[in-house]
Amino acid sequence: MSSRRWFPDPDRRSEGWFLTGSATPLMALLAFYVYVVKVLGPRVMKGRTPFHIQPLVLAYNLFMVLNCAFFLAEFVRLAFVENGYSLLLQEVDTSMRPATLRLVSLSWWYYMFRIFEFTETVFFVLRKKFGQVSGLHVFHHCVIAWNMWICVTYGAQAQTIFVTCMNTLVHLVMYSYYFLAALGPCAQPFLWWKRYLTQVRLFRRRRRPSRGCDTQGMR
Repeated sequence: MSSRRWFPDPDRRSEGWFLTGSATPLMALLAFYVYVVKVLGPRVMKGRTPFHIQPLVLAYNLFMVLNCAFFLAEFVRLAFVENGYSLLLQEVDTSMRPATLRLVSLSWWYYMFRIFEFTETVFFVLRKKFGQVSGLHVFHHCVIAWNMWICVTYGAQAQTIFVTCMNTLVHLVMYSYYFLAALGPCAQPFLWWKRYLTQVRLFRRRRRPSRGCDTQGMR
């Protein structure tokens, strides 16, 4: 059955970009990711001492905070300030306006950013925190990558931008907490808002699959 019965015509503006168009490369990447973190990684780490990569985890969390802040600021500026998108009932925007073209390009970079986030699961495996590599955690990462493939391949950025911004905001808060918590006892007085983060995460779990880890996250 032709995919045209299920999807609209591909977005010409992103035609030929890496991991867009055919879903086969992305499906292969997701299958490799699942195999590594659920089968190969635990098998290799069996009987081995967990890796002590705290400085690397700290740098990763800081990198994620900065990137989430950048994407959130740019998405809000381009979509709601320059293009005047509606918050919840925005139509597909296929225009060639500079702000729209920038939004399409930035959405592809955000797509790559969410694939890079697979690194989080690899860190769990290397530290032998296999309880955090749950099926829901892995499924969440795969679904996010798949959703971004649809957005970039078929030009759905405008329709999903509000949800994308909310998701990025939650991740900004989460990774900020993970970074501060990883600093140790000296940062504990500044983490009084942990309970609010937990409430947000519980709300997200009721609405969609969880990331599969508690608020200890990438500590």
